[in-house]
Amino acid sequence: MASTPHLTRNQLARFEERLQRERARLLGHTTASGTPAETPGLAEPGDAADVAEVQVERSTQNTLTEGERAQLVQVNRALAKLEDGSYGLSDLTGEPIPVARLEALPWATTNVEDVAGSR
Repeated sequence: MASTPHLTRNQLARFEERLQRERARLLGHTTASGTPAETPGLAEPGDAADVAEVQVERSTQNTLTEGERAQLVQVNRALAKLEDGSYGLSDLTGEPIPVARLEALPWATTNVEDVAGSR
């Protein structure tokens, strides 16, 4: 997880934890699973457990409401931004998203002004 200039490592870790929990909730899990390296038996990518997890996720996605699917896409996008080091920066302008907005909506990928200006 790369760092974003206006967010501390602790903030990034907290946002990642919240995003993982929200992702797990949307997928119908009761607890968020760790990364493959943290989960016994999933250290090797592509093993049977990984394949099964992907199949369950795909199956679960078919039962999500349209709104839940949209939110899952947003959560996954935010997690990808954590991985590439762009979390907390607007997709539209590249400007920092205020921490208060991220606290309220950890999967936010734009500033409120960005959305209002695009209408």
